Amino acid sequence: ELARHSNVNAFGAFGQLMMSADTLGAAWNTERYYGDIHSRNFAWTTSSFPPYLQLSFKMLITLPSSTNEVTEHSVAQMFGVLRNITGNRWLPTAICFRHAEPADIKPYRNYFRVPLRFDEDFDGMWMRAKDFDIPLPGANPVLHATLCQYAETLLGENEEGSIVQRIKSQIKHNLASGNHQLPITANRLGLSPRNLQRKLKQQGYKYETLVAEARLELSRFYLQSGSLQITQIAAYVGYKNVSTFSTAFKQGTGLTPREWRGQHR
Repeated sequence: ELARHSNVNAFGAFGQLMMSADTLGAAWNTERYYGDIHSRNFAWTTSSFPPYLQLSFKMLITLPSSTNEVTEHSVAQMFGVLRNITGNRWLPTAICFRHAEPADIKPYRNYFRVPLRFDEDFDGMWMRAKDFDIPLPGANPVLHATLCQYAETLLGENEEGSIVQRIKSQIKHNLASGNHQLPITANRLGLSPRNLQRKLKQQGYKYETLVAEARLELSRFYLQSGSLQITQIAAYVGYKNVSTFSTAFKQGTGLTPREWRGQHR
């Protein structure tokens, strides 16, 4: 049920990056290259067995319980994202899980609608190699190039090691999807909300201040590209309308987004 109500927006800026690629293969390579931005708790790998590809999911952390449920959700979510970005033109040839078949298989069949295999030697999917050539309806070379530049900055921030930069990086990543609240960010970083607040306090920061800084930094980055509409930028940094975005931006810079772009393009 979690996967059914989740779509590419759950991946934040990372999802937009996948969706704007030109083909399914390019979107998957984007996932491989920039995956750490979304989460360092799991990884996807690709193995070739012509004419098929094996997409394998692996947990990188040890959970005390519910490992099967987390794996099922992760595989189901990626299945949904790949279906979503191809306009439902893509289907795998089989879904595989290492654990035993559950007592009630019907919900799995209703969701995946492809052959299911349990007690396999990997968690993930089989697909046809040629399906990587499927063009994506949301392909946008200009937007994709801009988001790739943005993703590079996030990777750099993740490597800096500063807790403030890591928190801000997570906020930026999730602004578009609206999943940038403190508890969510703390969970993604493996911290409790109280622990995250304590660490920020030690550095002289409040979480709300970091959200405002992240929005302003990301807004300036997008505005400099010159290729994105201001309405798009407002949505990407978490504002529901251009008016609210413009007011907040002017409070932070003294200029409207349009004025700032005119001076810094």
